[in-house]
Amino acid sequence: MCPYICAVVDLLLLFPLTLLLSGLIAFVFAARLLKRKFSAVFWCGLLMLAAANWATAYGFQLFSSQPEGIKFWVAIQYLSIATIPVIWIIFCLKLTGRDKWLRARHVLLLFAVPLLTLFLHISNEYHHFYYSDVSFIRNGPLAQMKIEPGPWYKIHTLFFYGLLAWGLVLLVSSLKSAGK
Repeated sequence: MCPYICAVVDLLLLFPLTLLLSGLIAFVFAARLLKRKFSAVFWCGLLMLAAANWATAYGFQLFSSQPEGIKFWVAIQYLSIATIPVIWIIFCLKLTGRDKWLRARHVLLLFAVPLLTLFLHISNEYHHFYYSDVSFIRNGPLAQMKIEPGPWYKIHTLFFYGLLAWGLVLLVSSLKSAGK
C-alpha cells in the first residue's frame, strides 16, 4: 500500500517542482529579452517575466500548507494574472506595426483594469467583490484555495480572454497580409 501512496505523493509534488523550474528558466530568458528597450522584443520579455512570476508563485503556493501562505502566493501571482493581458496586447500591437494605437492615454486606460483588479483582489475580504467566498481544502499532500467567483472576477476573466483574443486576431491578420 505504501509504495502506491508514496508514488502518488511524489507525482503530486512533481507539478510544483516543474512550475518552479519552468519559472526559473523563463526568468533567465526574460532577463535577456528585457535588454531591448521599447521594442516588441522588450514586451515579449515583460510577458515572459510575468509568466515566470505566475509559474513560480503558483509552485510556491502549491508547497504552502497554511491559508496565509496560500493567500500570499496567490497575491504574488495576481501581479501577473492582472497585467498579462495588457502586456500581451501591447506586444501584439508593437509586433504587428500598430504602434500608433499605443498613445499614453490608451495605455493608461488599458492598465486601469489590472490596477483595479489588483486592488479588488487584495482588499477582497472587505467587500467580496472579487471572490464571493474563499475556503481552503486538502488534496492529498497539497492544500488548495477553493474560490467562488464574484462579479469582478468574471469581468476580469472577460477582459483577460478578450485581450488575448484581440491579440491573436492582430497576429493572424498580420500573418495573412504578410503572405500577400
